[in-house]
Amino acid sequence: MTAWVVTAVLALIGNLIGFHLSIIEALPGMGIILAATILGYGLSRLFRSAIPVVCWVSLAGMLATCPGVPFAAETQRLTAQVNVLALITPILAFAGLSIAKDLPAFRRLGWPIIVTSFMANAGTFLGATLIAQFFRH
Repeated sequence: MTAWVVTAVLALIGNLIGFHLSIIEALPGMGIILAATILGYGLSRLFRSAIPVVCWVSLAGMLATCPGVPFAAETQRLTAQVNVLALITPILAFAGLSIAKDLPAFRRLGWPIIVTSFMANAGTFLGATLIAQFFRH
């Protein structure tokens, strides 16, 4: 839960710095995104199914903005104040930090797997950056 709140705060700061969108204006949208995350996580724990948590969170978000659902238009308007690139940046940072905890295991596997892993991660990051840059302009 702490990681979700830290990610939300960092995304709000990134939203302000990178996209000049006020934290106060984006706060309700971030609250909705955080609520969808908590709801999706809670549903995954409640049903204990083989469905990944990310699917439950996505389902909660889609249902909140589905036409015909009360307050769907308002939810869309509020969450539009949070730029997706500002939200993705801290998530990628946490993913990079999670790799650091696996370094001892990589050393036991040998240097070729370390090089391959770093190249794959770098390629994924650069590919995501290029796609984001392409769609932004």
